[in-house]
Amino acid sequence: VAVVAIAVATTQIAAVAV
Repeated sequence: VAVVAIAVATTQIAAVAV
């Protein structure tokens, strides 16, 4: 899994958390 993909997924999760 690419680091970029992880970063994007983390961003999406953070957005939902907010």
